[in-house]
Amino acid sequence: TALPELVMALSDPNPQVQIGAATALKSMKRDAAMAVPALTVALGHKNRTVREAAADALAWTAPDLKQCEQGLIKALGDPAKSVRGLAAIALGRIGGKSEGVLNALSRSMRNQGNPQAAWAVGAFGARGQAAEVLPMLISVLSHNQETVQIAAIRALRSMKSGAKPAVSYLQNLLSSPSSELAE
Repeated sequence: TALPELVMALSDPNPQVQIGAATALKSMKRDAAMAVPALTVALGHKNRTVREAAADALAWTAPDLKQCEQGLIKALGDPAKSVRGLAAIALGRIGGKSEGVLNALSRSMRNQGNPQAAWAVGAFGARGQAAEVLPMLISVLSHNQETVQIAAIRALRSMKSGAKPAVSYLQNLLSSPSSELAE
């Protein structure tokens, strides 16, 4: 198998080699789980595209958050919006019970207007953590960015009956004369 060589390629000095390795590891999905530590290190690379490829690959290769949680949480604060979004998606896909992850995603939604973070929070809610995530999603319904509001609404929708307590907040949002969402 090429797995050990791909893991080594993540340390290659050429960013294009690293991107290619991360992309190949992503296609191997959970069979590439041994690459998670090296992909997590790549989240801190100086090249934005390497960081994007690492976050994207982690979404598909990491079997749980144990080895990559802190790296992905840190990536939620990346200067590049694309890396922040991919890190949020990875956290949402990987899942798990982690208050630290949910708090970091909540901050990313509120402070950085990260619509992917709203999706990720919704993914946690759809997997049975509705009580923990519902207040987070409700709090961003009044966010000043419509894309974040829409992402929160979609996340609530994905939670199905777990989102029932948010119905009155949604009705208020849609009936507000200042809401562009009502249009």
